[in-house]
Amino acid sequence: MHEIRSRYIVLRIDSKEQVPRNILINALVKASNSVSGNCYKEVAPWLTYFEANVGVVKYNHKQKEAMMMIVERIKLTNSGHQPMKVTSLGISGTINKARKKYIR
Repeated sequence: MHEIRSRYIVLRIDSKEQVPRNILINALVKASNSVSGNCYKEVAPWLTYFEANVGVVKYNHKQKEAMMMIVERIKLTNSGHQPMKVTSLGISGTINKARKKYIR
């Protein structure tokens, strides 16, 4: 049996407003369900760190393309109902390297 290895993608939400953690989690789940094949189970995205609109999402290392599609489909709006852009800052094999390299 092969163990599932993880990768970590660092995301930034471009907004002056602080986005609540649960809002990003809900947006991740919704975006996962919108990808063909309802890939949430295979990708297994998990928000491991979130502070100041920067988050680290753990996911199955074999599902990079699906994870990138999920990131593209995340829909968030601010209190004025304006869309907020979600940007991928990079991918790493460990959470510590992801935080050191992409979060300052």
